[in-house]
Amino acid sequence: MVSEPFVMGRIRKPGNVDLTHTHSYTSKITKAATCTARGYTAGKYCPDCKTWISGYQEVAATGKNTYKTTTTTKAITEKDGKIVTACTVCGKVSKTTPIYKASSIKLSAVSFTYNGKVQKPTVTVKNSKGTTLKNGTDYTVTYSSGCVNPGKYVVTVIFKGNYTGNKPLTFTILPGKTSSLTFTQTESSIKATWKAVTGASGYKVTLYSAKNKAIKTIYTTKTTASFSKLSKGTTYKVRVTAYKTVGKDKLYASTYTQLTTATKPGTPTLSATAGTKKATLKWNKQTGATGYVVYMATSKNGKYTKIATIKGNTKVSYTKTGLTKGKTYYFKVAAYETVGGKNIYGSFSSVKYAKIK
Repeated sequence: MVSEPFVMGRIRKPGNVDLTHTHSYTSKITKAATCTARGYTAGKYCPDCKTWISGYQEVAATGKNTYKTTTTTKAITEKDGKIVTACTVCGKVSKTTPIYKASSIKLSAVSFTYNGKVQKPTVTVKNSKGTTLKNGTDYTVTYSSGCVNPGKYVVTVIFKGNYTGNKPLTFTILPGKTSSLTFTQTESSIKATWKAVTGASGYKVTLYSAKNKAIKTIYTTKTTASFSKLSKGTTYKVRVTAYKTVGKDKLYASTYTQLTTATKPGTPTLSATAGTKKATLKWNKQTGATGYVVYMATSKNGKYTKIATIKGNTKVSYTKTGLTKGKTYYFKVAAYETVGGKNIYGSFSSVKYAKIK
């Protein structure tokens, strides 16, 4: 026997009805059978005498569960989801399958260098168990338009299937490396010039000492930058890095151009002394000079020809022999500094002459 729908007192079934009793009736009552428990159909019931008057009929248990997926809670990036398989009759759960959250979403690269072509990173998505999810099944990917010029771009991972939500990721295309860096110098200044970089908003130009100590940085939108009030005959390094402005951020190129240069050496003070078929030249030492060059002409405004290159900073005299007695010769000298295999020449001294004995 199954439990009756009311537990107060003993219940009499139809057929044992007290016909002398005036019955009051409740609403119809139904209890559905389940896979493991019997039920009963609707009927009339008198709560006074606890008697079914009509319609009561037991319904046998089905004896078999019918299972199917009844609930799917989609996973998000912060929380696992689940798939619940339960009986459609009695609700008994046979299996709960977890949907592990998408915990690792990575781009193949977060930055590129401008090359004039479309550049896009690929996306790899893994769940918290390390299983790689499938593009097109578990998610799709969209990109910002363009992806050519220097700037910041967005990749959006849009989840689908057993996953929901989306995840935006960013990558950058950086300006290229500066090129064709050249210098013009004075004794107290250096002016750098370079070629414009495609897509760059501006340039960061830093002056360093020979020992790589930063001295001054200039930000400019031009392709030149000048540093003044420098020491003469001194070696410096200049670094130029292109950048792209995006909002309040500057996206700097991953590579830069850096060259070594120097201010011009000082201008020597020259003296010339005539001797027998010779002239002796002397000048003062110039800080930072690698050496000196000596020029001679037969008239003050004539063509000057280099007659000597003197290497070293400390040798500050030169004697020109084989000159003609009674003839006047004109001389001038300049210091030079060798940097990166190139000579940087200072200004020539005042012209001095000697009338040969």
